[in-house]
Amino acid sequence: MATAHDSLIQLVGPDRHAELLAVVKDVVRAVPEMSGRYGDEELEQLVRAFGGVLSEALEGDSRERLELLVETAVPAFVADGQTVSSLARASGMFAVAVSASLVLSVPEEERAASAAWLAAFFGEYTQAVVDEALRAGAP
Repeated sequence: MATAHDSLIQLVGPDRHAELLAVVKDVVRAVPEMSGRYGDEELEQLVRAFGGVLSEALEGDSRERLELLVETAVPAFVADGQTVSSLARASGMFAVAVSASLVLSVPEEERAASAAWLAAFFGEYTQAVVDEALRAGAP
């Protein structure tokens, strides 16, 4: 019998790339400090990296891709003038949008468990982003 975890694993992959990219673009447009500052190529790279982070988390306990993403992307955002507040806001908005999309795509009986797993994942993700932003000297 498939579990919510199994269902989420099946939903994360290259075929969801366009959907995740659309979510990222919507979030960036909605955060005033980010709107108009990042091009499609930068956002595509971020989405590819995030897809790897999410896949890695679903497949096991490794944090290697998460650490690589935040240690690479967050200092670049901070150097570009992003604040802890703007990064936390964007992370929260992204978490809600991605979670809603993924949870609605799993069988109804698995939605609560999927939502709980995604909430824990995005809590850890946002904490990693905020911690790295503080280390990078973001105001």
